[in-house]
Amino acid sequence: MSAYATALVEILFLDENNGYASGADSTGGIVLKTTDGGENWTKIFSSNITGEYVWKLQILASNSNVIFGSVEANAPNNGRMIRSLDAGANWISKEVPYTSVQAVGFLTETHGWMGGYTSTIGTNFPFMETQDGGETWTDAGVGGNLNRIFFLSNNLAYASGATVYKFSEGSLSNDSFTESTRVPLNVKILPNPVKDKLNIAIEFTSNDHIVLEIYDATGKFIKSLKVDTIEKAGIKNYSFDFPYASGAYLLNLHNDTGRQSVKFVK
Repeated sequence: MSAYATALVEILFLDENNGYASGADSTGGIVLKTTDGGENWTKIFSSNITGEYVWKLQILASNSNVIFGSVEANAPNNGRMIRSLDAGANWISKEVPYTSVQAVGFLTETHGWMGGYTSTIGTNFPFMETQDGGETWTDAGVGGNLNRIFFLSNNLAYASGATVYKFSEGSLSNDSFTESTRVPLNVKILPNPVKDKLNIAIEFTSNDHIVLEIYDATGKFIKSLKVDTIEKAGIKNYSFDFPYASGAYLLNLHNDTGRQSVKFVK
């Protein structure tokens, strides 16, 4: 699949021949479509912002031509809901008031929910509900770190995140589960402002995985610095050449519990 994408995070098939996959390529978040069981793929959507991902897809149960997707962005940009009413031929995009949008689940063309990881340090991202196809969003009052929403019927759905959530009889709950808020990584950039080297110290509380990326102040992707496996708790130091112009930048960190950004300047 390297001919079609640099990263894939979702796959969704209607039958043995017709299906969709999503993730990212060098142009941004993408959706791919196949009609021959995966032998060939066509790109039917691109967010056109490098570093973004189309994280989840949903095909509406009552109409297989209606497809929803979640676009995970990078600070300071907000994530988006994308929707197609014609099996991917055309798309509309609606902004969601958080950055790391991942979960998407709709009952109808206009009524649904989205969720994701924390948007900034200490800020939880709850279920966001829309009744008007993404024109406006309200806090559903439950949830955090949402990754997937799975509908079994119009009256029953489950979601995974900080815990397991259940939708039934028109409401969302997590009555049977204990929920805990994500604790962000302790990250230090010294010195800040940086000079010719970007020096990063990250405190890990357990074994983990980490992806380090650099974006400019507008959220434009600059470079992937490191993909690392953390085998034990402790402080790990990184140092990278930083041959970029003076200005503000964002260090984006993605570990096993979520994403966060740290601002620094040169």
